[in-house]
Amino acid sequence: GKSSLLNKCQVVIPKDVEQSISESEKRVNKFIENCDLTVHKYPEFGKEFAKQNKLSIDGMIQVALQVAYFRMHGKCGATYESGSLRRYHLGRTETIRSCTLEAQQFARA
Repeated sequence: GKSSLLNKCQVVIPKDVEQSISESEKRVNKFIENCDLTVHKYPEFGKEFAKQNKLSIDGMIQVALQVAYFRMHGKCGATYESGSLRRYHLGRTETIRSCTLEAQQFARA
């Protein structure tokens, strides 16, 4: 049956907050409409390439993003990625900065 530990919660959102959410949604949609995405497939740089060269797929993607950003903007992007720390209490996450000196040098090459 039903658990007595759970109670239904009624959330009332004020009109000004609803309006702010609606305006934010419109701004985000306008931003999305102004974005372009082109997908290029590079089968020679897939999973097998990474395995043969003992590279992390995620690391390859992070460096590719740094190179793309550098080519578009002439500088490295401020990026981070969350990393799982399984050995710590409750498996918390930590920030990993993917724009290392080596990634910057590779992007500039």
